[in-house]
This record gives sequence, C-alpha cells and structure tokens, in this order.
Amino acid sequence: MALGSLISSVASANQFKIDQVMLHSLAEELMTVSDADKLGGVFFRFLGLSVKGVDPYDLALKVNELEVRWRSVAAEGAAMGFAVMDIVLGKKTRWSHFKGQIQQCYLPSLYLGRGMAIGLIKPRCYFHHDVEESMFSWLTIDGMGFSQAFLHHLHKLGKYQGLLPLHDCDDKTHQSIFDQGIGRFLWLNHGHELPVLVKIINKQEKHRLADLWSGIGAASTFLGAVDKENMEYLKQEAGIYAPDLAVGASLACRIRLADGSRMPHLNDVIETLCGINAQECAELSEQMMDKLSPYGVDVNGIHYSSYHVWRKRLREFF
Repeated sequence: MALGSLISSVASANQFKIDQVMLHSLAEELMTVSDADKLGGVFFRFLGLSVKGVDPYDLALKVNELEVRWRSVAAEGAAMGFAVMDIVLGKKTRWSHFKGQIQQCYLPSLYLGRGMAIGLIKPRCYFHHDVEESMFSWLTIDGMGFSQAFLHHLHKLGKYQGLLPLHDCDDKTHQSIFDQGIGRFLWLNHGHELPVLVKIINKQEKHRLADLWSGIGAASTFLGAVDKENMEYLKQEAGIYAPDLAVGASLACRIRLADGSRMPHLNDVIETLCGINAQECAELSEQMMDKLSPYGVDVNGIHYSSYHVWRKRLREFF
C-alpha cells in the first residue's frame, strides 16, 4: 500500500514538481507500515525517515543501532529515500552524503536502493558517470530492474502477460544486470509458490533466463525462509541455468558474511545451490574479484564491466 502510494504520487509526476509537504506526507505513510513483516517494516521505516528529511549522518547512526541482520535492509531503504529526494528536488547530495557515513560493507545495499529510486522515478539511465566507481555500483541497474518489475506487476495486476520489462539503454551488460533485479522481484513476489515462479520464468526469452535465475538465487539466499527440499526443487527446475542460480546465491552470501548478518539458513542454501559451504563460497567470491579494475576490462575490442567479469568467473566455476 505505502509503496503503491509512493509510485502514484512521485513516479507519475513526470516533471518532478513535488513539494516538501507531499514528500513528508508520503514519509508518514511509509513509516506506519506494520513491523509484522519485519523485513518490509524495517525497509519502509528507513525509507520514510530518509524521505522525511532525517540527516544522512543521523540515519547512518540509526542503521547501526539495529540488530545486525536488519542493517542491510535498513540501509537499502534509506538509500532509496535519499535518492528519491535527490532526483525529485534536484539536489544530488543526500545519497552521496549517506554513502560517506555508512559502513563500506553496506555499499551493495546503497546501490540497490539508488537503482530502485531511479527505476520508479526516472527509468532512463543517467548515472553513467559513476556506475563504474566500484564493482558493486553496477547494482544500481539491478535495483532499477527490481522496481521496473514492480511497476510492471502493478500494471498487469499481478498477471505477467508476455515478456517482462526491458532496460531502456542499448547495452547488453545493462540488460543482464537489469534482469537480475527482475529475478529478485519475482522471488519476493512468488517465492512462496515455486511452480508459478518457474512458469513465469519459462515464458521469457531464452537469452534472459540466466540472469533471471541469478536474481532468484540472490533473493532466495539473502531472504531465506525456504527449506532444503524447495531449494533442491528450484535447482532442478533451473536445469542448465543452475550455475546462474549459484552465481546469485554467491552474491547474497558474500553480502551476508561481509556485514556479519549470517542467517541460520545460509549454509544449507549455499550447499544446495553451490555445492560448497557458505564460508567457502564467500572466499571464492573474493578470489574471483582478484585483479579486477572497477573500470572493467577490454577483451578482443569489447568492453566488459568488472561486475560482468566477476559473475562470468563464478559461473565458469559452478
């Protein structure tokens, strides 16, 4: 409900002529989301606080006051809110200020949050100047894919007819990471009904399937709440894309171990999807980053992002 209001009140305003009063009213609504769903409650509360105008420094302190398992989620919500404010009000300082105050282990969440804001409000990519500032800054595009999939879901009233949305930049690397974000949304929306999830994926174009499965691997590993039997079913249904499922799981595993929020389910999920334990998976992810420039690499005259190369290395391993 709250996110729907954010979309209708903010994303639909093409000229971004939105005043502080409207933004504050949106923030109040976001902050009243029940914590019965702890994950959503934390995300929306910090999204609301950032939109309401809480100083980035103070909000970074509030993130660190949470139980460690909720900090990445809170950082993502706050980052989305600050990015919304930057885009709508035209002062591109809040998100960067927050980034300067938060611990480095939460960087992936910050870029995901920024991408969600861009995807809801200004889908056309305008962040090329800094998308290669670090390997995980490419997750901005993942976040865009997530929020564009959500908009598509609302438009179709929950019925995925035809293909899922495409990224609006003519770049294969962008589309690849964008589709990973769509895969994450599909898991969040249909992870409780796996046959439906698989049916939706199988309707998509074949060249997009690997990245959709990667997103499902990332979301299912990060969020958990699934048993080993269901993860084995998921791996079986992925078929030739099981290595891509493992790539996404590796990303989530690295984030969980880097920020200290290792969940009880993590080792079982990683062993099922990746064939190694969680610690080994995190170490492998670090090894695959060795000697990767944030500006990517050129191979036979073709430029590849560092994030693309990292995922390719992981896939070849699995």
